[in-house]
Amino acid sequence: MTVNYLKKKIPYEACSEDNSKSSFVTWVETFSDFEKLQRIFANLLGFQRSVKSMTERLDEALVRIFYCVQQHYFKEEIELLLKNRELPANSKYKNLSIFVKDTYGVPLLRVGGRSAKAALPYDAKHQILLPNNSEIVCSFVRFLHFKYLHAGTQALMAIVRQRVWIFHARGVIRKITGICPQCFRCHPKLSNQIMGDLPPSRVTVARPFTVTGVDFCGPITTTYLLRGYRTTKSYIAVFICFATKAVHMEVVSDLTAKAFLASLKRFVARRGLCLKLFCDNATNFVGTRKELEEMKCKFFDQQVQGKISKYCTANSIEFHQIPPRSPYFGGLWEAAIKSAKYHLARILGQSHITFEELATVIAEVEAVLNSRPLTTLSNDPNDESVLTVEPTVDSEEWSHKDRWLRISEIQQQFWRRWSAEYLHELQQKVKWTKKQKNLNEGDMVLIAEENLPSKQWFIGRVLKVTRDDKGWVRVADVKTKNGEVRRAIHKLAPIPSEC
Repeated sequence: MTVNYLKKKIPYEACSEDNSKSSFVTWVETFSDFEKLQRIFANLLGFQRSVKSMTERLDEALVRIFYCVQQHYFKEEIELLLKNRELPANSKYKNLSIFVKDTYGVPLLRVGGRSAKAALPYDAKHQILLPNNSEIVCSFVRFLHFKYLHAGTQALMAIVRQRVWIFHARGVIRKITGICPQCFRCHPKLSNQIMGDLPPSRVTVARPFTVTGVDFCGPITTTYLLRGYRTTKSYIAVFICFATKAVHMEVVSDLTAKAFLASLKRFVARRGLCLKLFCDNATNFVGTRKELEEMKCKFFDQQVQGKISKYCTANSIEFHQIPPRSPYFGGLWEAAIKSAKYHLARILGQSHITFEELATVIAEVEAVLNSRPLTTLSNDPNDESVLTVEPTVDSEEWSHKDRWLRISEIQQQFWRRWSAEYLHELQQKVKWTKKQKNLNEGDMVLIAEENLPSKQWFIGRVLKVTRDDKGWVRVADVKTKNGEVRRAIHKLAPIPSEC
């Protein structure tokens, strides 16, 4: 039955009365491997013409495959041209000057144009017209993409037009190159999502450092200024208030959990107990959290009754950690570290200072950061002074009030201006302004690694997704060959598929 379709004297059953695909076209479009389909046609032709070489049979098989496609997708145009009629004025193929040319005994629809006198092969001057919505055409483009070593969109376009003219070819070619696994692994596209809302701790009036973020920066080379002592590395622990963006900086000698715990104790002694502490997944933070939890359990086991137990329960520090390798989840303290490094790079340069000198410099940098404006400056001289974390007070203006009322008034004035000026500047989304498709459980992804080329990134399957209050996926748990990992979606590249 299939051989009969290839005989030129038997008419081709292109489609039925309801304009649906014939069973033969449906069977042909099931082949994802175009080379295999072409060889099947060539072998069928070999039963009829045993004299022809395999190369000639492959070429005729290619023509007859395209003939089957045209008979289904361009049936009306072929009928009009065979009757020597012109295409309608509103035809989308009008500017291609298409005509019918007999090739291997079958009428093929070809592209005309103005290059008839060019010194090119006939197929390159008058390409075979093909649709852009056929699976056979996609399979043919995929075959050429692999044959010519994963050629890009522009190169593959030139290769395709040596023989055929695909209507709106660029869309088809970009689709094929976009879902190619090898090409995608060389240039993966990481996922992203529309920027989320600010958490309540960023937009709610609260005592400074009630909710705090912390991160480390460095190393900074320090010395003892003594003969025989080598230089050492010191680090800076940066604490930042979520509400006021006030900065507290502590110098530490190393990145161990004990060093961070000591800096945390100094911070609490000077700034007060914080209710929530946000940090990343650095090893010193993880170790500190475990150590604090052990100390907390031991302490509460010893306290059976009394107000001390109630007070500690109500004021214990609650740790929150962002997903691993996701600095954009901690943009607040990352910005504070960037500002601190800006001053340190200009003050220290390449010089080596002692630990005490570094502590002094850090205290001065902390004062500068806390005096910076929270809002943009105005050009009008009649406007109020700029809003800062540490406001200045005119003592003569407040001489008639006692100290407590003066402090209360300063705080109320700061929070009024904070609500009226600063919060409105947080309204605008600076990036990630478009909604993107959510990752779903079961999706295959590449996990981005900063120190590895993209072709060495691990492939994993999404096991679980974490959504925000609006339903957008922000974090995903991915299963790889080495186990399960948790990553933000900005570190995941969904592997495209034909679906």
